[in-house]
Amino acid sequence: MSKDGSSPTSTGAAAALPPFSPWLWERFARFLGFYFKRKFNAVRIAADSPADVAAGIPPSVPIIVCSNHPSWWDPIALLLIAYHVFPERRCYGPIDAKALEAYPSLGRLGLFGVDKSSPKSLRQFLRTCDAILSQPSTAIGLTAQGEFRDARDRPIELEPGIGPRLKRHPDATLIPIALEYPFWNESAPETLIRIGLPIPGDPSRTERSPDELRDEAAASLTACMDRLAELAQTRDPAHFRLLLEGRKGAGGPYD
Repeated sequence: MSKDGSSPTSTGAAAALPPFSPWLWERFARFLGFYFKRKFNAVRIAADSPADVAAGIPPSVPIIVCSNHPSWWDPIALLLIAYHVFPERRCYGPIDAKALEAYPSLGRLGLFGVDKSSPKSLRQFLRTCDAILSQPSTAIGLTAQGEFRDARDRPIELEPGIGPRLKRHPDATLIPIALEYPFWNESAPETLIRIGLPIPGDPSRTERSPDELRDEAAASLTACMDRLAELAQTRDPAHFRLLLEGRKGAGGPYD
């Protein structure tokens, strides 16, 4: 996320970009750190994730983050990841329109509402994605399963919109991110994250079908989720890098 708050360069595309307040983003990201520390025992990133995944991607190349969708926490988990992993990019993402109505301040943090029951809303979603991916130093995070699914469900199915976006923006880098929230040995759960290997842009995408590209994204995300499941079942923090550490114990009279 661009920390200087500079405006996108293309006036036409900028009109369709969701609102984004750098001032509010910095403060909300700090709050997220505090919030996750209160609610989780720890936030951990798999040690075999790329150490600095954003460093090798030029600012001119847009990023599409493709994640699974196991819980309510996913959109704000992706915001937390964005703050720590993509600090120089302005990151955006869709959120259920009703959820955005309940938490309207999220609409100033790059999140934009989508009503899956409305064809008009879905068309606007696609236009917004295209506007974002047409700008430098941007990333868009997609909980690409479209609805809540258990982290161990297989095969995974992705929403059809990701294929056309990869075809329309062949320069975009695709990054799979797997999320889980298991209970280990403390009263609070863990937030576990694994970042998969980026799939760089490829001009040949324009010659491939959207379904082929969606299947490639699904295969990449599945591999990332499978590996995270293996690591989660070890219950061993040594397989992870600590991003945030919460409070130990049950608290109060119990302790």
